[in-house]
Amino acid sequence: MAEEYKIESGRRTCEECGRQFVALEDYISAVFESDDEAKNPTGLARLDFCTEHWPANRTELLAFWRTRVPPPEEPKQRRYDISDERLMEVFLRLQGTDDPGRLDARYVIALMLVRKRRLKLESTRRRDGQSYMILRKSRSKDTFEAVDRRLSDEAVLAVSAELGKLLEEVVDGAEEASPDETV
Repeated sequence: MAEEYKIESGRRTCEECGRQFVALEDYISAVFESDDEAKNPTGLARLDFCTEHWPANRTELLAFWRTRVPPPEEPKQRRYDISDERLMEVFLRLQGTDDPGRLDARYVIALMLVRKRRLKLESTRRRDGQSYMILRKSRSKDTFEAVDRRLSDEAVLAVSAELGKLLEEVVDGAEEASPDETV
């Protein structure tokens, strides 16, 4: 039966020169025999070394491996859990806008509402060189137009940022109006 040994985690600092490793830097971790029972009751110690100070010829070396400092964690983006009604509210608020960024946002929101079956695509229409979607609100006779913006990848990123701002306005406004309502 195999015996379990508890070995401490790496400290990400070179044992020899004391330098702290930086993100994505390679270094070598090794397990050595240790006589210091107070620090290492199993008789084993883990030590980390930068590649310049790696003592490959130490006799008490039992195992070693090359490892890498992980990249810094990206800050988590705020996630919006917004109801279909609030999404519809933003869609309606953007009706009649001429701002290209808001037109893009309105188009993306329209597609989201069609996918969620809150709006139904009735038809498409061309007017003044533009293509429009004609949308009908589910279980209603209310119709709306949304310009087909034919978005590029760069435009999609811009729309995402704009949607984040718009949704934050709706969410923050709703929190001020009724703090008990879940978002």
